[in-house]
Amino acid sequence: MLLAVPAQAQIQRGTVNDSFEDPANGNAANDINASCFTIFGADAVPGWETTHAVTDTFFVAPGILNSNVYCTPVTATTPNVTGRQIELWYNSFVDAGAVPAAATPSADGTQHAELNAWQNSRIYQNVCLIQGEQIGISVSHRGRVSATVGDVAEMNIDSQANTVLRMITTNNGGGGTQLCGSSASSTPGATDGAVGNPTCSTSLGTGGWRRYTANFTWTGTSDSHNIGFEAISTAAGNPAAGNFIDNMDITLRPVIEFRGATYTTREGQTVTQPILVVAGTVPAGGTTVTINIVAGGTATSPADFTVASSFTIPAGVYATPTEVTMTGLVSMVDDAVIEDNETVTLSIAAAPSVYTIGNTTTCGSAATGATTVYRILDNDMDLLTTKTTSNATPAAGGTTTFTVTYRNNTARPTVGTGTDLTVHDAVATLSDALPTGFTAFSWTCAASGTPTPACPAASGTGAITAASVTLPAGNSGAAGGVLTYTITGTVAATQCAATTNTSTITDNDTAVAEGSSVQAGFVTPAPGGTANNSAAVAVDPLCADLSVTKTNTPGVNGNVDQASDIVVSGTPTTYQLRVTNNGADAATGAVVRDTPGAGITCPAGNTVTITGDGVPVGAFTIANLTGSGITLATLASGQTAVLSFSCNVQ
Repeated sequence: MLLAVPAQAQIQRGTVNDSFEDPANGNAANDINASCFTIFGADAVPGWETTHAVTDTFFVAPGILNSNVYCTPVTATTPNVTGRQIELWYNSFVDAGAVPAAATPSADGTQHAELNAWQNSRIYQNVCLIQGEQIGISVSHRGRVSATVGDVAEMNIDSQANTVLRMITTNNGGGGTQLCGSSASSTPGATDGAVGNPTCSTSLGTGGWRRYTANFTWTGTSDSHNIGFEAISTAAGNPAAGNFIDNMDITLRPVIEFRGATYTTREGQTVTQPILVVAGTVPAGGTTVTINIVAGGTATSPADFTVASSFTIPAGVYATPTEVTMTGLVSMVDDAVIEDNETVTLSIAAAPSVYTIGNTTTCGSAATGATTVYRILDNDMDLLTTKTTSNATPAAGGTTTFTVTYRNNTARPTVGTGTDLTVHDAVATLSDALPTGFTAFSWTCAASGTPTPACPAASGTGAITAASVTLPAGNSGAAGGVLTYTITGTVAATQCAATTNTSTITDNDTAVAEGSSVQAGFVTPAPGGTANNSAAVAVDPLCADLSVTKTNTPGVNGNVDQASDIVVSGTPTTYQLRVTNNGADAATGAVVRDTPGAGITCPAGNTVTITGDGVPVGAFTIANLTGSGITLATLASGQTAVLSFSCNVQ
């Protein structure tokens, strides 16, 4: 009869629990007890269903209900044992009704099924069949009680309207194919319903079993159909006593599709390989699936990625959809190019004689995973630091101000959503050591730009060291926000040699790397690679050593004033000031002042003449000299400026 197919979460393309070994855990001690058979709900037998009545719903004899029969470890508390009944035998159970009485070995494993438990019914599995496909089915069959009269069972699809084959077997393996399709001829048989052009064969097995095989074309609908067995007759005259079934194999070409519409992998990281979902039989040697790159993606091969032209599915029976990782199919190129996130679409090439590209969840539906999109996330960015100083030549013991910036000099990608758009963001360590020759550092930090980073601290003293600082990339093709440190440094009083102050920025995030070029068409600031990960400015303190002498007898006594020279009251005398730079550095802007001593008068309007080196521009008088002073031009090391002026002796 035609049965309604229950809704399934996935298709079935092979036999589940083909030899009735479950329920058991593979440990013989936990198999169905060797001394008996068992009857219980088919829901406890993976893969198999039945049309038999449920427990205790009819009388098998006057006063005797169709109760379950249990053998340890199967008990009334075993899950799902109260459903529609199925009968399983252990392979050393002795059937007293057999002629001769003997143990009944299983054809495969340690357990097999009998058609039927208490009433004539059908056991079956729901399998997804595709219209037009070639199908192969094999099963082992054995009679129960007679070595001369065979038990007869039929294998069909949905009902006897679609007969695959009818088999007759005694308990010593005698018998053969009674029907192949709708005819007694096994090669070829006649089409029966949707079972097209079957061919059938049989061979003697061991332990009284025969092996039956049928191959045919399915012409029915692409849908889930039940492939099952029905008892036609038994040597015992009771359809519930006989017809042992074991080891059913169904050969169906695999239905395949990609799992997931999108895969995301990051350049420079372990590649997430695509997963193929497989349901069906893959022959020895495996099945080769050709993979194509669909035109229209933004990633290019081999510059960004490579894809193997094919993948081989390992041989095996994938009765239910099984995920197979396509190891080695896709590889990514880890370059140093700052670029947008990119996509590439892969498709499975059609090969209808080898596999079906179809839906592995709903039988007969189109594949949801005929193609899959790879999103390739970039891993390149550019970190940048700059440094300037307000005064590269401060006086020894003086101060200077450094301005240091740190930023992610990269624009964010435009392709993707959520965290895909932040793959150019970086986590960095910022540092600026206290340079040689400075006695103190104090600094403040200010954040600006968009997106705005966060200062690790608003202010501080000493060297700058900040680990794990997030520096976001910028929006709309611009660099990210800036951290600006304003540093005040105090030069040691004895520091005369030049010294260098260096800032550095170091990438902490192994997921990103410094880029050195930019993808054509992607808008982002020009990168500097690792070259702009440090910045330095030199500070050369001014260490001029100025001396001054004053005399009214220039050229005498080495231009040093004499203690006993003679001047005449009421007459003028000329004084000379000699300013000499004895230091290593030039002196610019030295201010010379003089205060007349007792006994002389220096008229304010008298001219001060300046000769030698460092002569400033302009005319000067004694008023300038005794007032705010006269500012000299530059005196190089070893140079002397001479200032001459006349005063009156009182």
